[in-house]
Amino acid sequence: MVVKVGIVGSGWAASMHARCLLENVNVELVALADVSKSEGMAFAKRYGIPKFYEDTGKLFEDPDVEAVYIMSPPKFHASQAIAALQHGKHVFSEKPPAISLKEMEKLAEVVEKTGLIYQIGFNRRFWPVYKKLKSLVETGKLKSYVVDIKMVRGEMERPPWTKLSEVSGGFLYDSMIHILDLSKWILGKPETIRCVARKNVYPHFDGFVALIEFLNEEKTIESITSVGHASWVYPFERVEVYGDHSSAITEENFKLTFSHGKGDIPNVEVYQFTKLPEHVAWGFKEEDDLFIEAVAKGLKPAVTVIDAYDSVKLVESCYQSLEHSGRVVTFA
Repeated sequence: MVVKVGIVGSGWAASMHARCLLENVNVELVALADVSKSEGMAFAKRYGIPKFYEDTGKLFEDPDVEAVYIMSPPKFHASQAIAALQHGKHVFSEKPPAISLKEMEKLAEVVEKTGLIYQIGFNRRFWPVYKKLKSLVETGKLKSYVVDIKMVRGEMERPPWTKLSEVSGGFLYDSMIHILDLSKWILGKPETIRCVARKNVYPHFDGFVALIEFLNEEKTIESITSVGHASWVYPFERVEVYGDHSSAITEENFKLTFSHGKGDIPNVEVYQFTKLPEHVAWGFKEEDDLFIEAVAKGLKPAVTVIDAYDSVKLVESCYQSLEHSGRVVTFA
């Protein structure tokens, strides 16, 4: 079965997904919608998309479109996903799924009511480096006693709406939501969250430190540092897991080092992913292939609306703690 796809938006994320979808023999790109006619038509020409709409609603009404990719700025994700679902279209949405819990609850209701496929783009779940890390934890080779995560970006200027909290939802929704979802995916359900932040450079909070305790067997404690004004210094993202005389350290999506043993010269395993194509190493290819398969075969999506809801609730828990000077918040 060939799934006919329409895309909303023509930015960087849209180009990554278009590249993946064109490589899938079970996909036909049939329409694109963008508020910028010049950018949208250039994008459509580049990827061989025959139809272009300035009005997103027209794409949702197009009978040729079976599934929609929402690649617009975050403030539009929930409303556009809801509109597409109500027009009978399956939906893949880039993160965040919504920028408030109220929006997320309405979206979840529509997904349940329509029974259509909805998948959220938490691509970290599909990074080969993180899949390897998760396997080390799940098999017991690495006990997740203490975890430290760094996720930073150099600036909040590109795209320009990134620094506008009313459009992006704020830095937690725009960026750190990836790490919050990744943490839950690898470590299980959080128990408590503490968060403090500062407005250092930009008009809204742009520097965060969070402490999370988990309900897993190891009772993991995790710290997350995330800022939006770090300069582009490598690595932008790193996860460190410390276990029973063992540790694993990732560097971006390219490398994982696993060390175990008490001796001065421990056992060290190094996993390199540098030779993978960009869209594979960054997880886009696998998540797109799984979404198309779910649509074609009526399968459960790889990342569900429940996962989307939990991620929004984690963000809101961080903000709730932040608003009360880092007070402990229970994640029910």
